[in-house]
Amino acid sequence: RAVLYEQEGRLGGRLWLETPEPLEPEVLEGDVERLLRLGVQAECGASVGGVATLLELLRKHDAAIIACGSGSLGLFPDLQQGPKGLLVSRHDGATSMPRVYAAGSIVDPSLPLVRRVASGKRAAEGAHREIVGHAEPNAAFSVHVGRMAAGSLQQYLAVASPACRNSKANDPSANLTAEEAREEALRCLRCACPTTPACRLRRLAIEYGADPNRFDGARRAPSIDDSHPELVFEPGKCISCGICVRIVEQARKGRGMATLGRGFDLRIGPPLGASLEDALGDTARRCAEACPTSALHLRPRPKQRHGDV
Repeated sequence: RAVLYEQEGRLGGRLWLETPEPLEPEVLEGDVERLLRLGVQAECGASVGGVATLLELLRKHDAAIIACGSGSLGLFPDLQQGPKGLLVSRHDGATSMPRVYAAGSIVDPSLPLVRRVASGKRAAEGAHREIVGHAEPNAAFSVHVGRMAAGSLQQYLAVASPACRNSKANDPSANLTAEEAREEALRCLRCACPTTPACRLRRLAIEYGADPNRFDGARRAPSIDDSHPELVFEPGKCISCGICVRIVEQARKGRGMATLGRGFDLRIGPPLGASLEDALGDTARRCAEACPTSALHLRPRPKQRHGDV
């Protein structure tokens, strides 16, 4: 079980005092509450420092992560240090002491707040891998389209919100409202998989070490069928599994998706002369939810039809 040792009387540490990038109190309070709901145990008013304390912690726990700020650097003279802070592995935050990891401004106080938080996640993952016996992290598997030709880029631009960038987004001290943040996010070209956390294909690709560069050859150009009011179809992500074909066929609610071409040119799409809306009929949402690669995925908001304001 994870235990947080906090010197102050409440969790959050220096995040409550950050001035270059202030956080709304309710945002930080919400994050702390979610953490505790996960079952993390917290001990406030607990001071940690020095090798003797670390050794005591390691007698109680499988690993320890130091994240107590740059001002605490002098408490750990036995750990290898650099010009900015503790020296750690950039892959997992491991320090020069076995089973001890570090993250945040005690490693590099010049990092932006979001990167310090990211380093904490990296250290936690490194500690977890050591505890469960996996020495090396699984290789990342890219879920982004990558470099696109001008024609493909224009298709993705057409799907994104045409709104101009919110001027507040350039000010690190400004806070966007929930609606402003949502509108700003809709400007994204969405060139990555929109269902990454739940993607079985990505999880299995990481588990089995799939490498898309292993075999050379022509690849499908990124493209988007933006004609459907509820979802988007990206043929380049389709692996021709046939799930959508079977869903429409069994429901008998649309003209159906068809297997087009043969061999390496095999692809799934609306039959000749049919639109995506005609092909999927009332099964559009079911097909998008069943698609393993998000080649079919629901829109973040309904498509505006001509005449809509």
